[in-house]
Amino acid sequence: MERGGDGYSHKPYMPNQSFKQWGIFTEASWQQTDNQRWVAGLRHDQVKAHYDTARVTNPVLKHQKFNLNSGFLRWERNTDNGLKYYAGFGIAERAPDYWERLQSENKAIRAEQNRQIDAGVI
Repeated sequence: MERGGDGYSHKPYMPNQSFKQWGIFTEASWQQTDNQRWVAGLRHDQVKAHYDTARVTNPVLKHQKFNLNSGFLRWERNTDNGLKYYAGFGIAERAPDYWERLQSENKAIRAEQNRQIDAGVI
């Protein structure tokens, strides 16, 4: 509960960061045999991040643009008893989010990259 008008609802809205993002994705598959296929996908994203605050003075950090690429390749095999085996590998990139940028206002932070291997039976 606010007391004496000191709470956040009595203060004007002051944005400190803004983001714009677009992306494109494509996926293709190749049926190698009746029981086996390959699936691949690619994605590209562009994220523009801007500090709306005067605390960040470095123009390189104030306006950042991240070009992010991701992709995967998966092998699938169907068995005669109705099971499907699969194995895949993927790489994904992610831009720093609001909270990560907030914690490092005057420091350069890079996009994060992760790699994933998975296998299983369905």
